[in-house]
Amino acid sequence: MSDVGYLFSNALLKNAEGLNPVERLMVYTYGLFGANRESPRMMQFYIRVPFDAYTIFGLEQWKDGALKSFIHREALATIIEQGIAQGTIPATNPSAAANSFWTVFVANLFEYSKLILEEQAPYKNDGEAFRETVRFCFQGLGVDNSVWNECFEKVIQNKLNGGPIYEGL
Repeated sequence: MSDVGYLFSNALLKNAEGLNPVERLMVYTYGLFGANRESPRMMQFYIRVPFDAYTIFGLEQWKDGALKSFIHREALATIIEQGIAQGTIPATNPSAAANSFWTVFVANLFEYSKLILEEQAPYKNDGEAFRETVRFCFQGLGVDNSVWNECFEKVIQNKLNGGPIYEGL
């Protein structure tokens, strides 16, 4: 079961190759946000894997789940490192930044999931909820609002224009 989430995550990252690092992170979070919209319980399971690998996989297989989580974090750290090199992300520890980015995204995604389950007053639309979710992620990286917002608009416009599908909303 963890292979499905791992393969999905890798496909999102692969589909965004060739984009600048901020766009890659935007496409990645967009895909996960959309997957959460389609299956909030399943996404909650995959998001919890790094924290509960031992419990989920048991004594024999927990290292495999933990390794996949590590590979996922390293992929995000590599993208952040590229953004630092290009000057779109301020200099920082890429690994710590990847952990922070992921943690903020997950926390906000859980809040959105409550909306899906009708436990809170809903946003006006999914785009507004996604913008609010990623705003905190990119601000935490120190990415200028105009930079991440341009990437946000590009991803949303791409979807509306029938451009390449980045799995998402």
